[in-house]
Amino acid sequence: MDQLDNVRLLKMAGILSDRARNNQPISYSDLYLQLGLNTHNAADRTTGSHLLAAVNDVSYQEKGVFLGAFVFGAAINQPYEGFWEYAKEKGKLPAHTSPEKKYDFWINHMADVHKAYGENQHKFSEKHIGT
Repeated sequence: MDQLDNVRLLKMAGILSDRARNNQPISYSDLYLQLGLNTHNAADRTTGSHLLAAVNDVSYQEKGVFLGAFVFGAAINQPYEGFWEYAKEKGKLPAHTSPEKKYDFWINHMADVHKAYGENQHKFSEKHIGT
């Protein structure tokens, strides 16, 4: 990851930490716009998804939750497929899960993330970035 990506990673983590603390999900397009990424550009979307995966890695390592749960696709009003794949990878979601169960998992996981990043909790840590 280059220096610009590290800056974007920390900015993304800050935005999502604040969103989780205030229980306010954000769309991918709004999040990416705040990072200077263009959702109409495939390379920028790839950069954004890699940054989001890195944020999820750190939040999962530190708090056992996926901070990226607070990001949703505006057109579908839920996360994109990468979120579900990440949850399956970490053993939080069975391989074959119905759309209804996925949605329930997401809503419940957002509540867990909100609790983990609530008012009296520590913010996202930089110590695991780049490890």
